Amino acid sequence: ILGVNMVYACYRYHNDYKVLLASLADHIRDRVYIDMVRLEGPNFQHIDQRLLPMELVRQGLTQVAIFDKKGCPVHASEFLYKKNVLVVRGGFRPVTLVNMDVLHSASLQFKSEAEGRTQVMTELTLESLQKDTGSVENQDYLDRVNLLNHLGQMVMVTHCPKYRHLIRYLKTYRVNKLGLVIGVRPLLNLINSIYTNTQDGNLLSAYGELFTKGVQMYVYPAQKEGSGELMNSHNMPVPPEIEHLYKHILNNKHLVDIKGYEEKHLHIYSPEVLRMIKEDEENWDTKVTPKVAKYIREHGLFGYPCESAEFEY
Repeated sequence: ILGVNMVYACYRYHNDYKVLLASLADHIRDRVYIDMVRLEGPNFQHIDQRLLPMELVRQGLTQVAIFDKKGCPVHASEFLYKKNVLVVRGGFRPVTLVNMDVLHSASLQFKSEAEGRTQVMTELTLESLQKDTGSVENQDYLDRVNLLNHLGQMVMVTHCPKYRHLIRYLKTYRVNKLGLVIGVRPLLNLINSIYTNTQDGNLLSAYGELFTKGVQMYVYPAQKEGSGELMNSHNMPVPPEIEHLYKHILNNKHLVDIKGYEEKHLHIYSPEVLRMIKEDEENWDTKVTPKVAKYIREHGLFGYPCESAEFEY
């Protein structure tokens, strides 16, 4: 059935990649996942291949889709098998000095602690892509991934609202060690939400799905509101009812604080930088690296007002 759908789609829907991808699962939608598609040939030269992984996830054909540093869709089985994998989740709108510091410090620490080959990937969630408008805007998405590819990053597009779904997917490929980078505030929200939503006696199993063997969360600190003190995994306020369980998680090193970070960058927030870029406000380029600033200016990314704003993807 899938083979017939492929032939029909390439013949009838080559001018509309969204319809083409949707038609692949006709009559078998509940029986297959499609997590990698490459379109090649003269009829598909107008399509940016990086749109395909995002569309597969958006249409619910898979929870995870990946493309490499050059923007070519790849499958996890091609490069993840028995590797150590570090996933850095973020909005990357734009890639600020904080994002670069997270990538740099977490990667160095992960590689020093893991044995064997490692692979670092950035993750864009469907939720972050739909955050402002409720739907994925192709231009906004391509601005983000173009910048990430320009910085030499592989990109993973996911619809994994819960980390356990991402863990389950990656564990399928027998990764040796899985590292997930998370900010301390999202971690606090995660811990609290699990506690709040598991009042039916499934608390241990819920935490067990997340903090499991071979998985570590690398926690990036943040400034406490109203003070100059930093909040990390050891001093964040968890509910008293789970303090002992949380200490158990810390003692078993399922949570690890990131070391070697640049504290001077912690005051930078992506939404504010995005606003400054759109308005071409003075000094926005001090909150990103020179390489990022140059690329944004040259290609008019994220609404930057310039005459050469059109970018051929």
